[in-house]
Amino acid sequence: MSGNAALAPGVMAPTMRLLLTSLLGVTAACAPTPSETKTPRNPTTSVEAERTTPDWSGAVASEAKALQAAHPGAEVRIVVLDASGTRVLASHGETDVAKPTGSTMKPLTIYAALLHGLDPTLEIDASAPLKLGEDTIVDARNNGVMTLSEAIAKSSNVAVARAVQSVSWQDVYKQVDGLVPLPDPEGMSLRDAIGQLDGFKSTVALRQLVSAYAQMSATPQGEVVLDMLRLAVSEEGTGTAAKVEGLEVLGKTGTSREGEVQGAVFVGRVGNAERSTWIGVSVHGVAADAYGGSVAAPAFAHIARAGHEPS
Repeated sequence: MSGNAALAPGVMAPTMRLLLTSLLGVTAACAPTPSETKTPRNPTTSVEAERTTPDWSGAVASEAKALQAAHPGAEVRIVVLDASGTRVLASHGETDVAKPTGSTMKPLTIYAALLHGLDPTLEIDASAPLKLGEDTIVDARNNGVMTLSEAIAKSSNVAVARAVQSVSWQDVYKQVDGLVPLPDPEGMSLRDAIGQLDGFKSTVALRQLVSAYAQMSATPQGEVVLDMLRLAVSEEGTGTAAKVEGLEVLGKTGTSREGEVQGAVFVGRVGNAERSTWIGVSVHGVAADAYGGSVAAPAFAHIARAGHEPS
């Protein structure tokens, strides 16, 4: 065959094949191996992730130290739970030991009453003390006629007791007992039951109490109560000191008395567009003129603010 003869289709001249093989070898030698190939690191994304991670442990430790200094000898308990109320993000003190709740029980009671037929638009006359057997339930002031939201915001003992009376207190008690452990109601009088339901006599571990709020919030009736808790931290409520600028806050104050020992409690939720967190603060052993609104509510605000600041 002549040197100028055409090659059959698919047949490559030896010289050309050798040249291509050499070029391919050079290219392969210059190309990075899979192990050498790295995805470019985005330092901005990494830094932003670190900056937006809440330092709940640091916030809790700092506030616990401040509370202990301000109230020497007091038992300070703080717990921070995730939005579902199932995971502890930070804590201080014995948060699984039952302690007086004060009025932080009231939202759970109204929630249970709503589940059992309480009219959310009900208006209640709380202008006078309520007589129950040989006992009398009183408020710190004459609150007049109140809505349920106002009853929670102003922590009215009379209004909550009347709300419980408007439905079956046994059903309400059982419902609340499903959220937090209460004493056996067998043989219990209405007055004693209300003493548990309004927080006058109830003792619950802080972690269980905060978790119950989170569970409640996941239902339609719970959403109604959350609106009440928003009012409770407004200028009309007892929890004004819990507010944090730029964040949504809702919650309830509680003040307890166990013998000669006064306790201050606050349970609430703080959040923004990305996340929300439940926080409970209990300071058992404060001065007689200290309350949930003056001790636990501002402590909540300090923790909430510190937890949401970039670290």
